[in-house]
Amino acid sequence: MSGSNSSVSRISIELVINGVDILPAQLVRHLSPLTIRKIINSMPISGILHKFGDSFIYFQTDIKMGSEKSIGQFKKGDIAFSPQSSIFCIFLRDSITAQKFNLVGHMISSNLDILSSIKMGDQMTLRKSEIF
Repeated sequence: MSGSNSSVSRISIELVINGVDILPAQLVRHLSPLTIRKIINSMPISGILHKFGDSFIYFQTDIKMGSEKSIGQFKKGDIAFSPQSSIFCIFLRDSITAQKFNLVGHMISSNLDILSSIKMGDQMTLRKSEIF
């Protein structure tokens, strides 16, 4: 994959908010390989954004997946999938959750202000990176 910003273990993706803001992120295959395969095969994935307090933003998906290396402690910028509720989450701050999530990757941009300022009802699309 010469010239690509993806590798076998790290897959470059983009989070597109309202079709305007594009934020780079990475899926890291060894964190949850089965979940990541399902996510990649389902792309692009779109949904209406919601906030869970100031901990994370999320949107509902149609992906059905069981628990895989599930954890309950996350760092700012972590990306996770909830097998219980089929939601895709991006953590806005370091968090400990009662529910376990499959950690799948992290944001590349250190500027998460765009995510913190989303409004209920904004739309997010998760897609493979178009930058090669």
